[in-house]
Amino acid sequence: MGFAVDNREALDAWQARLADLGVEHSPVEDTASGSALVFRDPDQIQLEMWWTKPRVG
Repeated sequence: MGFAVDNREALDAWQARLADLGVEHSPVEDTASGSALVFRDPDQIQLEMWWTKPRVG
């Protein structure tokens, strides 16, 4: 399951929040089309937060 965020900075904020809560997570991964942060819920279901880069042109 994935959740969209409004901007890249939101992923950094969520990364810090998850760390504060002791939730294991990936670093924010940047790709050509956007950025993602991956973590698991208490039932070990993988979740993802994603930001899509705006299209240019």
